[in-house]
Amino acid sequence: MKKILLIISLLALVQTTSYSFQLIESVSESEDPRRGIAISEEKFDCFKTLQCLMKEAPLNIRNLNDIRLTSNRMDRIQVNGSTDKIRMEAVYNGEGDLIQSTVVQRNIALPRSITTQLVTGEFGSWQIIGNELTVENFDKKTMRYKVILKRGEDVKIEYFDSKGEIQNHFS
Repeated sequence: MKKILLIISLLALVQTTSYSFQLIESVSESEDPRRGIAISEEKFDCFKTLQCLMKEAPLNIRNLNDIRLTSNRMDRIQVNGSTDKIRMEAVYNGEGDLIQSTVVQRNIALPRSITTQLVTGEFGSWQIIGNELTVENFDKKTMRYKVILKRGEDVKIEYFDSKGEIQNHFS
C-alpha cells in the first residue's frame, strides 16, 4: 500500500512540477551572465526526500527542458532535470529518501568569499568569464566551485571550496 501511495504521489509531482516551474520567474538573459538561477543552498535538506520535493517545490527555476521520473524497479526512483544553467540527477529509494545525487549549476552568483579572492591579489587583473558549482548529495560540505578566468589571451581555471579557499584537487 505504501508503494502505491508513493507512485500516486510521484505522478502528482510530475503533473504539478511543470506547473510549479512555470510560476517562478527566471533571470533575464540580458542580466549579468555570472548571476543566474540556482538551487538554493538553504533548500538542500528538502531535496533529500521526495515527500518534501512534492510538498514544497523548492526548485527556483522556471523552465526545465527535461525532467523525468523513472523507475525500472519499485525500490529506486530517478529524478533528472536540466536547464541551460542547471543539471540535476538524483536517485531515491522506494521510501522516497535520497540515495545519491549530483547537481551542476553554471554561471551563478559566486559567494562573497570567492569574489573577494578573485578581485584581490594575484587574480585582480583577471576577468571572470564563467563558473560552475558542483554539489553531491545536496550536502553543503561537497560544494565545489570551478571559476574560469581570462586575462588577454590567457585563460585559466581555479577551483574553490564553499569557504572561498583555493583547491588544487577534489577528493
